[in-house]
Amino acid sequence: MNTLPRNSKKEKVNFFFPSELNRRASKAATDLGFSYSELVRQALAEFLERIERERINREITEASEFFYDTEKRLADEWRSSETRLK
Repeated sequence: MNTLPRNSKKEKVNFFFPSELNRRASKAATDLGFSYSELVRQALAEFLERIERERINREITEASEFFYDTEKRLADEWRSSETRLK
């Protein structure tokens, strides 16, 4: 999945990798025909998209639970009021 535009503006960033991760990333870049930078940018973009999807799914789940609880409470109150009217 290519999530980044090819000609997007780039900024230089320096950071340290654990040696084993660096070795694996270099091998993967070579195997896939990417530059090391392209591989790291793509991996980071996909990671950020995944955590954004997880956040959205968590919010949807929380909202669904809230609305379910609210609907259940209203239904219980309605049944209770019908019983009192009889």
